[in-house]
Amino acid sequence: IFTMPPHPRRDTLPENMTFASDAMAYGIDTGDGWLCRSHDETPAIIKYSYDGEIIWRREYAYELEYPYIDAVTPAADGGFVFVLDQGSASDVGYTRFASIIRCDREGREIWRTAFEDHMGLRFRSVFEWQGESFLAVGTWQNPNGHDSLDDVYLCTLSSEGSVVKEAHYGGSDFDRVRQAAIFDGCGVVLDISTQSKDGDFSASGDGYPVSVMAMFDGELNLQWYHVLDWDIYFEGGMIVKDNELYLAQYRYE
Repeated sequence: IFTMPPHPRRDTLPENMTFASDAMAYGIDTGDGWLCRSHDETPAIIKYSYDGEIIWRREYAYELEYPYIDAVTPAADGGFVFVLDQGSASDVGYTRFASIIRCDREGREIWRTAFEDHMGLRFRSVFEWQGESFLAVGTWQNPNGHDSLDDVYLCTLSSEGSVVKEAHYGGSDFDRVRQAAIFDGCGVVLDISTQSKDGDFSASGDGYPVSVMAMFDGELNLQWYHVLDWDIYFEGGMIVKDNELYLAQYRYE
């Protein structure tokens, strides 16, 4: 448990994802049913009733190569936002970039923001932030960053999908986001795996991965980070509640 800065009101994250029987789909409770992603043929999001009936199905392929839906997140107005990860194979190898797509409660697209100039960007989470804006976090193989190795990447988007601000953090080796949680009124907490011996999360002496818990405010400024002495995987979830951060983890010995 890591004690967090005070916040203006008691708040918690939504319940963790409930996994469906299909390993390629997960369900998110929206209060009137379930949102699930599917990759059986064309990537799609399906709305189910609590009785298991399909209410609607929307496909989001956009004639892209290797599209993949991730980070489906409900919004306060009943709609949702998600990441469409896509790749392209060519003579020079495989490249990838991501889009963030905002939809209404029926799954109809409101806007789509493509990060085509951010090759290698992989969003881990997208959150509704400070009203109708959004905050996204992930990992970017940043060509303008630290020796073109992976950096932590954050950006905020307006209610219309325009990128308002972006920032990246890291060192001379790999720095990757594994999980994220919003702390209402304060910022976002990231579970980061870093191999950097220098930079923003200077931690490792020999280039081996170690875990870092780091907090960023709404302006994407690094507020603090805490280096653990081993590489822990908090894949069981991250939940903020009552001024504290709870993490489920396993550890390699």
